[in-house]
Amino acid sequence: LVLAMALFGSGTLFLIEAGTGLFKPQAYSIVERSSRQKAPWRLQAIGALMFVWGLLCLIAGISLTGISDWIAVILSLAFLAKGSLLIFSPSSLHDTPQAIAADHTRWRAKCMRRSAIGVLLMSWGAVLVSN
Repeated sequence: LVLAMALFGSGTLFLIEAGTGLFKPQAYSIVERSSRQKAPWRLQAIGALMFVWGLLCLIAGISLTGISDWIAVILSLAFLAKGSLLIFSPSSLHDTPQAIAADHTRWRAKCMRRSAIGVLLMSWGAVLVSN
């Protein structure tokens, strides 16, 4: 059940990020220096959530007995890395808003891939829960 919830929740996080990127890309302005100075805790809070979720995925897949376990562990590494980046080095993301504006088509394609991954993970988690 924990593994299923880890996959389902990871899919949800992918969909939230993809939806934000598709429908509200201006939200990425929170990585800009002026925004970080106004509310420095926002990126750290998001990073902490991702880091904790990464730990949960790591715990869920620690047995490494099946493909679902391996996927959870791989996802955990991604969430741990992104969470750490947001907590300890948010300034490294300062180019994100410019990248979105510079190549909107590529950004939308990236968000669509994230959406597809999110739907796949959520579906996989739902199937595991129903079994």
